[in-house]
Amino acid sequence: YIPNVVFSCGNAVKDDTIYVYYGGADTVIGVAILEMKDIKF
Repeated sequence: YIPNVVFSCGNAVKDDTIYVYYGGADTVIGVAILEMKDIKF
């Protein structure tokens, strides 16, 4: 167990949007949605 950490299971890019899929407590799956314009490189 590591608190406050998200382990992503994969991601997908469509147009300028990134979808990051992750598991939660081995019982659910979630998705975080990021816009490329909001990411600072």
